[in-house]
Amino acid sequence: MVVVDGQAVPIGADLDSTWPSEIKLLEATIEKIAVPRKVVVGRGKILSTS
Repeated sequence: MVVVDGQAVPIGADLDSTWPSEIKLLEATIEKIAVPRKVVVGRGKILSTS
């Protein structure tokens, strides 16, 4: 199962057999989503962390 953003860029994925129900696959996939964060430091410098 793959989760994508509005531009079809993958943001999370999980590979499993087809036996478990979709809700169990969804939970595992959502746990793997990495959201990039922007941190403002000092005089407006933006550092991007993932």
